Amino acid sequence: MASSNPSANKSSFGAQKARFTVPFSAKADSPERGRNQGQNDFQGSESELQERLLEAQDTTEALCSELTAKLEAEAQEAGKMSALWEEKYQESERQRETESWEAATEITNLRQESAEVKTRLAPDRPARCAKFQADFE
Repeated sequence: MASSNPSANKSSFGAQKARFTVPFSAKADSPERGRNQGQNDFQGSESELQERLLEAQDTTEALCSELTAKLEAEAQEAGKMSALWEEKYQESERQRETESWEAATEITNLRQESAEVKTRLAPDRPARCAKFQADFE
């Protein structure tokens, strides 16, 4: 029994004194009865441990199945998202390509118009140049 004085429960080195209790099953009238009782306790605890082990295995398998299902669902979702991003990327590439073609077509049209205007104005150029020079002389 522990004393109310804290120093009484410690050895000279300051460690707690060990208190041992003997299990009831070990308290027997005869050594053989105690041995048999211990054997029975061990067998009972062994079957209980086996039952707990089976429960733990079942729980582990259930958790493993649940995690596998969640991971597969996440993988499918990631695949869908990847496909959506790829589709958006392809669409933006098509749009960029279309805009590039439109810009190139517009540039070509403007060059053609510029060439046509130069061609129309070319016959008048010498006359205008002569008139321009005459105005300054």
